[in-house]
Amino acid sequence: MARPRTDWTAIEAAYRGGPVSVQDLARTHGLHPDTIRRRARGEGWTRPSELPTPEPDLLPPARGAEARRIVIEQGQAVTLRLLDELHAASARIGELEGLIAAATAADDEPSRREALERAVSLPRRSAALRDIAAAARLWIDLERQALGLDGGAGEQAPRIDVALRLLGPEQREQLRRIADVLAARPAGPAAGA
Repeated sequence: MARPRTDWTAIEAAYRGGPVSVQDLARTHGLHPDTIRRRARGEGWTRPSELPTPEPDLLPPARGAEARRIVIEQGQAVTLRLLDELHAASARIGELEGLIAAATAADDEPSRREALERAVSLPRRSAALRDIAAAARLWIDLERQALGLDGGAGEQAPRIDVALRLLGPEQREQLRRIADVLAARPAGPAAGA
């Protein structure tokens, strides 16, 4: 018996339409999910979540030091939001694991469940924390440069009390939160790995 023709027009419409997963589309049309993904990529299909969104004007027309200050503040804010999200996910890891189990209970293959469990695993969360800490160090270094506190060659390093007085209350609080996270990391050679 001949295999029925694949209705790529219907698949494309459902793919572009939104909420149907690629796995569900593949199951419905008797295809492998990768077949649909390859076709979508090859023909430039986009899902609503993949549509390019206009970039907000993050930087007002500012020049020099003012533009750097804005970028640094926005970077610090994003870094802290990511840290908050990581903290919330870590605090509710049991709930996340339960949701993953419930959402994948009917799956025939364990690959989806395993992928979701890997995404919230301790190694992934630890790697995210390492990346957030690196970003925090970057923003601190950039801010120190912008404020002239980076101590160039032959200069004496600034006193910490003088540097802290230059920061506003919100910046001191951000620095304290970042320091708390970094202080909680284990010491030794593996800490930076």
